Amino acid sequence: MLDLSKAKTTNALRNVLFVIWLIAVPASWFLVFHTRAPTLFNGPKAWELTTQFLLVAVIGGAVGLAYRLWESMRAKEDKQNEQQRETMAAQRAVLNEFDRSLVALHHDYKKIRRSLRASTLQQQGELFIERLTYENLMDRLEECQLRAESLKRSVDVQKELFVGRHERLSAALRSVENYLRKLLKPYEENFELRRNLGSTDLLKLDEKVTTFMSESADGDLITVNLFEPTDLIRSVFMEEIEKRYY
Repeated sequence: MLDLSKAKTTNALRNVLFVIWLIAVPASWFLVFHTRAPTLFNGPKAWELTTQFLLVAVIGGAVGLAYRLWESMRAKEDKQNEQQRETMAAQRAVLNEFDRSLVALHHDYKKIRRSLRASTLQQQGELFIERLTYENLMDRLEECQLRAESLKRSVDVQKELFVGRHERLSAALRSVENYLRKLLKPYEENFELRRNLGSTDLLKLDEKVTTFMSESADGDLITVNLFEPTDLIRSVFMEEIEKRYY
């Protein structure tokens, strides 16, 4: 409401200045250059005083008012530009934090994949792992799933940063979160099968974990549900960051 009032005042001042110039400039020209102008006054002194008033008081005052109005408008524009720069800087900081969180998450579940591969034993075509190692790696993977869930919530809260792209971004984050949740489901449900095993006893890996460990290829589950969405999310973050450089 205040900005609207200021805009109306500025427009009114512009209109007043325009009217002053529209009247004063032709009148001054007539008084100065027209040969009959002095004869319209009660003597040369009256003509001189009127001419000076128009040139100095009216036109000079209008010029001064126009300059102050211009200064005011420039100061307002500078303030708006500074506010825009501050807003963009704050948005870049949020987007950079999102990107760092995503990169850290991506690196962590890739490390877990490598650790699983390095820790498994193959017996008669099936993969086994020591129970304690399995528990530790699944705990780390659960942390990844919780971080993916948290990142999705944060992005949804700040969806105004992704106008026109939020739904696609949210779907990609949901894909990462859901893949990790499904991967962890056997670990969460099969504790009874593990509770009697010793820390170094071998545990057979379920199909979801062995798929997670496998080399990714175009069209497989881990590529479609984990790596491709992560690439998409990262590209959105980077493009939004680039848009906010002033």
